[in-house]
Amino acid sequence: MLATEVQGEAIAEGSRGRVVAVAALPAKSLIRLADGAHVIVAYVEDAREFELRGPGRYRLDAAGPQPLDNAAQPVMRSLPAAYRQIAIDASRVEQFGVVMRGIEPDSLTPRGLQIDVPATLSWRAPSLHPPYTVTIADEADVPVLVRQVMTESLALPPRLLRPGGRYRWSVAGRDANGRSQVRAGSFNVADASLRAILLELQASADESPARRALYAAVLRSATNRSDAR
Repeated sequence: MLATEVQGEAIAEGSRGRVVAVAALPAKSLIRLADGAHVIVAYVEDAREFELRGPGRYRLDAAGPQPLDNAAQPVMRSLPAAYRQIAIDASRVEQFGVVMRGIEPDSLTPRGLQIDVPATLSWRAPSLHPPYTVTIADEADVPVLVRQVMTESLALPPRLLRPGGRYRWSVAGRDANGRSQVRAGSFNVADASLRAILLELQASADESPARRALYAAVLRSATNRSDAR
């Protein structure tokens, strides 16, 4: 069960404190909502979501949220059936909207889980100066491409990367003092079966903030599982 949208004051009774999105909620959790608050809870394996509205208290049973103390009945909506095929690692789901940034605004794209094989690598590293040496290695750390370029992007040859592959890549250059510096990242590409699932889920992601948050949690969890391997 994941809280995917929270508006207003919602408290998980006991020691958990405020309910936030995106956060895992264990079975039998007791949720207390203030007047005017609402929370959307996704039962991912059942492909359902429930909207809870305050004021009132709810117990998150396996069959669905149960209203207590004259709380309003939850509003149930179906999620895309593909969610039944997704296993989210709740320990790796991050709070929605919280991003940790380094001091230097470096960025490498792509990173994380990719639905399709990337056609281009791009980066922004203000402290690095060209020429840049770009290296891509597969999951066995075998280089599949080493290329020197002068710009902050590189078009990849067709069929260089494969669906289902996991890759690490880096950009090397020199700083203002002539010292070698490297920026590195990683990404993995969905295989055919996962791609089909993600495309179905992606189609529903724009329907509401809660579904965007749930889809983001799926991508984050899938990326972390691949990185752990």
